[in-house]
Amino acid sequence: VGPVRFLGRPAHMFSLFNPDPDSFPARVVVTVDEDYAALLEAEMFDRDGFLAKRMRVDGFKKFGEEWMFSGLTWENRRERASVRLKVYSFKSTNL
Repeated sequence: VGPVRFLGRPAHMFSLFNPDPDSFPARVVVTVDEDYAALLEAEMFDRDGFLAKRMRVDGFKKFGEEWMFSGLTWENRRERASVRLKVYSFKSTNL
């Protein structure tokens, strides 16, 4: 689709099509951060072009020396329902 700005950052938007247009999702539009290649948003469309579901990053925060998303929102547009995850702390573990 092309370059865009998301949360004030340069990003790229891509439109992905399902080979079986009758199954869900028929199309997914993803937005990816230009510098970090992190997924910022995914929108799922049905075969009629209706935006049925969406997941988006609400922001980023530095926890110690590492960056992490500070919130995620999942939306089910058909059911008019959403779930929001807020991140208040984060600690990386080296396995």
